[in-house]
Amino acid sequence: MIIPDSIHPKILAQIKEKLFSLINFKAEEVKKTLITAALSRDSVENKAKEYHHKQRETTCKNNHIEQMLNLIKTISIKELGGRKV
Repeated sequence: MIIPDSIHPKILAQIKEKLFSLINFKAEEVKKTLITAALSRDSVENKAKEYHHKQRETTCKNNHIEQMLNLIKTISIKELGGRKV
C-alpha cells in the first residue's frame, strides 16, 4: 500500500497512529519503521536511517520484513474499508 504524496500530513499521522495501535509488536521503533516504509515509497533501510537506528538494530531477515509489511498492508486495507489509497 502506498499513500499518495498529496495526502494531508494530519491524515497521514492519524493513519500511522491507528496502525501503530493495531500492530501487536513489542519492538516499537522497528514497528514504526516498518509501518512508515509500508505507507511510503521508501525502503525499510532508508526509513531506519531517517529514525537514526543503528545498522545492527535494523538488520532483519528479508522474509520477516516481508511478513510484517504484508500484515501492515492487510490491516491497513481493512481499516481503510478496502479503499485504494
